[in-house]
Formats: sequence, structure tokens, C-alpha cells
Amino acid sequence: MLSSRALRIASYSVGLTTALFGLGCGALFGVDFDASGGKPTLDPDGSAPDGGSEALDPLTPDADGRCPARRKLCAGLCYSVEDPKFGCGVSSCEACAAPAHGAPTCNGAAACDVECGRGYEKSDGACTWKPKTWKVQTTGLTRPLAGIWGTETGPIYAVGGASWSADQLILRSDGNSVWTQEPVPGTSHWTAFYAIWGSGNGNIYAVGATGNESGCCGSPKYYYPRVLHSTGNGGWAAPSVCPLPGTSGFMGVWGSSASDVYLVGPGICHRLQDGSWRFEDTTHSPSRIWGSGATDVYAVGGDILHSVGDGKWQKQEKSSTSSLVSIWGSGPADVYAVSASEILHSTGSGTWTPQTSSAVGIADVGGSGPDDVYIVGANGTILHSVGDGSWTRLDSGVTVNLKAIFAKADGSVYVVGDQGTILHGQ
Repeated sequence: MLSSRALRIASYSVGLTTALFGLGCGALFGVDFDASGGKPTLDPDGSAPDGGSEALDPLTPDADGRCPARRKLCAGLCYSVEDPKFGCGVSSCEACAAPAHGAPTCNGAAACDVECGRGYEKSDGACTWKPKTWKVQTTGLTRPLAGIWGTETGPIYAVGGASWSADQLILRSDGNSVWTQEPVPGTSHWTAFYAIWGSGNGNIYAVGATGNESGCCGSPKYYYPRVLHSTGNGGWAAPSVCPLPGTSGFMGVWGSSASDVYLVGPGICHRLQDGSWRFEDTTHSPSRIWGSGATDVYAVGGDILHSVGDGKWQKQEKSSTSSLVSIWGSGPADVYAVSASEILHSTGSGTWTPQTSSAVGIADVGGSGPDDVYIVGANGTILHSVGDGSWTRLDSGVTVNLKAIFAKADGSVYVVGDQGTILHGQ
């Protein structure tokens, strides 16, 4: 759910466009030339006294062409002196300038001001991105963490493990910087979880692989998928999903709802509305999956695949042969796909455009919105973009390989990586 600040920023341009088109040519220049000679008409004493309506909706002037208290006549209607679309105060009908990454507002001095969006701060009348402060949250673990996911107001989950250990890691935090390992069904083999996702606090999937490494215990090398489900009560159980041969594990999970879930690895496994699971593609081996909704789903690996939710997957062309390791978007017209050394962006048209970056060892991409996008990777790498195609390297304060990112709508960010590392950026 968007905050009131985000709603104001998102709606400003729409509101201004509506007002201008609805009021005709005079409004285009911010004044009512016929009624006020190009200046706003005020109360008889020229002031904006207390009392009267504070609402921003325009009112009709009285028979004498006057407006109520704290209103001024612009383009034939009475607008609030606190409406930035028609200037602030009593001296102008000209709209306050709309800054990038923010919205105009009126301050206590009845002058145009700026209210910046989340993650941005006001500087010389503009909104500039404010770098996060990264803090390490203690887990007491040495095993790598590979996936992280959470809800906006509920718990955060991190998953991981290693091919040399039977420690299968699912950690939970309630946002208090304390991480607790949740009990999961045991296995005598190594287990590593690679991704986690949920449709909400009561429907969560963790996916990965389990098996035996070659040379251990006189047994041949083998591995097979590991999928666990939780209702958020601290317990995890193995659901029945698409049957797989003992040759691989699931690498990614995403869904548009509790009844529309995808698992990817040796093919694409889809949970249907009736609760059954089916393979929709077995010719590709995607590593990650993401969608903006049930009818707009992407799976990436060696190729970029797209589906409208009908069970069919279409390949989209990309400029390189590099295997992609992650995909994320803020919406259907703003999608990123990354390889270890490449960043691709699409507006949803099926065309993917490379973006310049010096990063290597990229592992994941994510963000809180179109103007707050992150990439994480090897040696503590964190890159940030405001959505303009350029990327800035941030100081993470760590040198371990970072594997996954989860960003909340409020702009707070969690990153996980090797040696049990969890970073929280605010």
C-alpha cells in the first residue's frame, strides 16, 4: 500500500493535467484574465484570513466574483491558497514547479516548497537520493545465505545452506534485528535453500536442493529438489509439487497469489488455481522467476522467457549469450534482468537494452520502486540506480559475496550473503 506521501507524488501530475484541460486557455497560464486582470482575486483586505474551507477542491465564486476566506480566484474558480497546482499564498496563480522524485507543496510561509519521495532529501529546492546506512545484523552463522523475502509489516525470512553441510537454514526476524533459526524437517544429506517467497505471512515457500557430494561416504554424487511450505506458524512441511528426477533442484520461486505459484530450475513448475501442479516448460532451466502479475511473468537463465499466464512461454531476444541470474521489476513497464556482468532493462515491449556498469559477480537485482533499484554481488558489491540508467556504487562495509536483496515499499532494504551475512539499509 502506498504512503500518503507517495500518493501525493504520484497524483500531482495527473491532478495538474486534469485541472488545466478542464479550465481552458486561461488556466494554462495560471490566471483568469477576465475576472482578475491576470492576478488572483482575494478577500477585500487582500489577505487570506483564518476560517473557510481548507480543502483543495475548487469552489465557485459568489455573485460578486469573490472567494471565501483562504481562497483566491484563478481561472474563474476559487482555489485554496495551499494548493501548489495554482501557486501558494495570495500573490500568484502559477503552479509550483514539480521536482524530480518529489512533489510541490506549500509551506508555513505560504510559499512553494518541495516534499521529497521516500529515500530522497531536499537540497537547494531539489530532491536528491539519500544513500542508505548499512548495518550488519548478527546471525552467529558461517554458512552462506542465498535468499531473502518478507512482508511490508510482518516478518522477514532468509534462507541458505551449503553443499558440505546438512544445516538447512531458514531464519526469521520480526524486524527487531534478531534472527532466529526455524526448525525444518531433517535430512541426513546436505541441503541448501536458494530462494524464498510468499504471497503473505501465511503462505511461504522455500526452495533449493539436497543430496550427496561425490566422494562422501562411498556414495555417488546425486541431488534432488527441496521444497518446503509454511503457514507462518514457525513450522515447515514438504508439499507435493511437480515430480523431478534426482538430477537438480529448484532455484527460484514467485507467484501472483497463494493459488498462482511458480517454481523454476529444471523447467517451470506451476501451481494452478485448483491446487494441482504441472510442468509448463521442460526444455529450459531458468534460475529465477518474477512477474508484475498473473498475466505478465518472466523466467530467466540462459534465455529470457515470458508468459501471459496461459501455460505457454515465449523466448525474448537479448544481445548477449550470458546466462541471467536474476530478474525484478517495479511494474510491467520497468523490468531488469541481470547476468554476472550485465544489466538489461525492458519497458515490457520484449526489447532488452543494456545499461552500463563496471560491476562483476552480480547476483541479484531488486528495489522498492522505479527510482530506487539495487544490484548486489561479489566482494560486498551494492549498486544503486534512481531509474535513469546510471548506477552508483555504494559502500556496504563488507567484503563477502552478497547473494540476494529484498526491499520494502518504505525504502528499507535487506541484503544477504556468504558467512551468514545480513545487511539492513535504512
